[in-house]
Amino acid sequence: MSDRLIEITALESSCERLQEALSRQRLHHLRMSSAEGGRRTLRGVVSRVDRQAVLDAAQNVLEGEDDWEILILPLEAALPREESARPGSKASSWTFAADTREELYEDVASGSRIDALFLALCVLSTIVVAVGLVTDSVAVVIGGMVIAPLLGPNLALAMAISLGDRDLLFDALGANAVGFSIALVISVGIGVVGHVPTDAVEIATRTDIGFAGIVLALASGFAAALSLAAGLSGTLVGVMVAVALMPPACTFGMLLGAGRFHEALGAGLLLAVNVACIHIAAHAVFFMQGLRPRGWRDVASAHQSTATAAIAWLVLLALLVAAMLVRHA
Repeated sequence: MSDRLIEITALESSCERLQEALSRQRLHHLRMSSAEGGRRTLRGVVSRVDRQAVLDAAQNVLEGEDDWEILILPLEAALPREESARPGSKASSWTFAADTREELYEDVASGSRIDALFLALCVLSTIVVAVGLVTDSVAVVIGGMVIAPLLGPNLALAMAISLGDRDLLFDALGANAVGFSIALVISVGIGVVGHVPTDAVEIATRTDIGFAGIVLALASGFAAALSLAAGLSGTLVGVMVAVALMPPACTFGMLLGAGRFHEALGAGLLLAVNVACIHIAAHAVFFMQGLRPRGWRDVASAHQSTATAAIAWLVLLALLVAAMLVRHA
């Protein structure tokens, strides 16, 4: 069920204004109960489509108040059914249902934290992908793609720019820097001390890129951002394989360590194109879904940073395409 149970606890002095604001929203089964310490709890069921409007309305009332909290809880069922929640209703059939800004933020922020798990996955995925590339094993390379944690920090970076969130921006930049640095250091070391075969298909396919690769990277970037915005985290596994950041990073590092600089340049070009396409697609999806801060001052700042970032990524992609054409000439 895509509906959620929202519980809002606030001081009794704020609850009358809060209930009035929520009565204008599409909030079903609205109830108010008492809580400890002179507080009251408002509880209601809201669809995924309407959650952002309800949360914004509640926060507009409670902003500047003390001692309040909002909980968003999963819901299996709610009876009796409201008319708009029944299967086949127009709202549920045709409206794209996106998670709220707050839910998306929590999902994305968790993927940009540098902790023991993130570091371990970076090391292990690099080793697995490198082994798959050297042994020319498609299955092993795909396994390394799935466990690689590099997609999360890139989506977090795009969201940070869309929201104008400096804390998330620095976290995402740090996670990207650490993740790619680990991949490059390990893969360069493998290239220096090990044997990088010249006839491995898995390596050869990642030393060049054409327009089909650019289309694939853009489509995968859109799929990743849409999966995140719709709360379809299960589909991200397939996207991780399609968008492929770790294999070109490992290929670039190993060829660099082996002294095969011309081929390494092709792998580096492929990696840069994939990163640029992910960010272009993510910015487009977040813009279309109306992902922006709640305050109007923050919205103006976020729009400016988003436009600047989108232009920068488009210019970078154009330069990369030019470099690709020169390389093929």
